[in-house]
Order: sequence, then C-alpha cells, then structure tokens
Amino acid sequence: MLATSPSSQGGPTYKPAPKELIGTRDYYIWRDANAPPEIRGDNYYLNYGLRKFDDFQALREGASPELQAFIDRASVELQRSLERALQLNPAIELRRSDLLGAAFDTHSDAYARAGFRNLSLADQFRVGRTVGVGDFFGAGVRSGFREAWQVYTAPAP
Repeated sequence: MLATSPSSQGGPTYKPAPKELIGTRDYYIWRDANAPPEIRGDNYYLNYGLRKFDDFQALREGASPELQAFIDRASVELQRSLERALQLNPAIELRRSDLLGAAFDTHSDAYARAGFRNLSLADQFRVGRTVGVGDFFGAGVRSGFREAWQVYTAPAP
C-alpha cells in the first residue's frame, strides 16, 4: 500500500482510492469526498471526470464490442493514471487548474493503453464526439489541441 502519512513539507498527502472503485463512476465521487475541503464539489472529479465517465458509458448503447471493451479499459486506465499523478504530487489537488492539467496530461497515454488506435474510425469518431466545445476549450486551447493531437498520433500499444 502507498504511504498516506503527512508529507515532509507539511503539504497534502496521497490517499489511494480503494482498488474496487477503479474503473467505476463511484471513483470520482469518492475522490471528491476525499479531496481537500477547499475544492470539494468544485473540481475535476465531479465537473469533468464523472461527467465524461457518464458520457462514455452512454456510448455503450449500440456500440461495437470493440468500443465497449475500449470504454471499460479506458475507464480503468484514466483513473489509474490520475492515481499515479496524485501519488507523485498530491498538491495538484489544491488548485483546480493543476488538477485539470495533470488529468489532461494523462489522457492521451491512457487512451493509447486502452487501445484507441485499434478502434475503427467510426468508433474513434464516437469517442471524439463525447468532447464538447466547452470541454475542449475550457481546459485551455493549447491543452485541448495537444491532447487531441497526442490521442490521434499515439502509436497503438
């Protein structure tokens, strides 16, 4: 198990999410409930992570078996990646922009590990449609464009 004791600098500590929550919508709810009090309810976990998790799950209806499997893998990979980022730097939770930036920085690798490039073009398009204009530009134009470029150019694992 990872350390959850206070950091040597007196800053926030990493509290790992329960393993049984990885890959579920409850992960984001748990993360929000266990976030520093000053950001609870107004953070990446509920305003983006949970919403996008639900958007991905909505793709299941009429989806190919490959897309359904990708959704399952991507849900796990995105959350594992965020856990690694939080473990490396628990302080990212203290500022909304830092948490959002760290989360976006992990997305392209998580999508690649989940097999995005192995999806048909039609399935890739369905995944891409889950990103709204506000989501894309809300994270910062450079972050949105960088993530899109990385996702579409990442080599298949």
